[in-house]
Amino acid sequence: MTEFALGDQQVQEIDKTLATLSESTGPIDLRFANHWADDDERPALLAAALLGSLAEKTVRVDAVDEDAVDGLLRFGVATALARRPPELTEFKGLTERLEPSRLRTLWSPAAVNSTDALFSASEPEAAGSYGPRHATFVNPHLSTAADGCPDVIFLIRRWLNMRLLEQEVPDAKVEALVKTISVSVDETVRNVHEHAADEEHPVPNCLLRISLESKDQIRCSIFDTGIGLSSSLEAKRILPELGAAERLSKLLAGEIEGWDAGRGTGLAYVTRLLREQEGRLTVASDRVRIRCERGGAVAEAEGFELQGTVLDLTLPIPGN
Repeated sequence: MTEFALGDQQVQEIDKTLATLSESTGPIDLRFANHWADDDERPALLAAALLGSLAEKTVRVDAVDEDAVDGLLRFGVATALARRPPELTEFKGLTERLEPSRLRTLWSPAAVNSTDALFSASEPEAAGSYGPRHATFVNPHLSTAADGCPDVIFLIRRWLNMRLLEQEVPDAKVEALVKTISVSVDETVRNVHEHAADEEHPVPNCLLRISLESKDQIRCSIFDTGIGLSSSLEAKRILPELGAAERLSKLLAGEIEGWDAGRGTGLAYVTRLLREQEGRLTVASDRVRIRCERGGAVAEAEGFELQGTVLDLTLPIPGN
């Protein structure tokens, strides 16, 4: 049994932490500390690894206090843990109040009628993966003209409008923010649906988390456990003469001729939208880490080898 205290330092050094966990040869006791993470991209990397690269590890989860448990819900990590095989995942102590069966299904397409809780002004229920200022969606659904069903874009638009107006953000700014987030979510989820699956990962998991916990920004994390964007580019022999980081940077900058010509917009369009509004996109795929801001795409040091792709979007709220 490997006991591992997971606090702010371990999350700040998330790639080192994930490498340590991957090297464990037995069950892992994960004990989450008070205020174990800030609202940045690192919790999404942890959630993605627990559901992907570390999915075959036996994990027992505990927390030192209720603040730590709430963090598991706010950052989508509880939902990721609930998607793992139940025989490999145990909630202990304070985390026993989490309900894996509910977290696994709350935001699936079949549970659209459960979404009233997303718009409630009351305190979140004990085991909800939602709250007045955050929500996590499991395998988010995009409707088509044929099905006409409410989808994740419909829910996010309605929720964001309500929450931003509550913060007294001017109507014109609300419209621009909601449009940018809606387009970004639509494009990134379509990217997962169209490019994440392969023979080895025919039905990849996908989680989408959106948060207004910080009043000066909207944060949205989307990750999947599929082939991974970097590996997908390599498998398609897109610019094979380049390294993985440079190839992915060119994709995000819209500099790969003919790429995604079938839909026309894609991640390059999302990157441009975010830059125009002083936002940021970070991408983690395999070992590649890219940060896209107004100054352009910057490749950071290689990290832990993730299964799949993590996209983290940050959009500032003007005037806050």
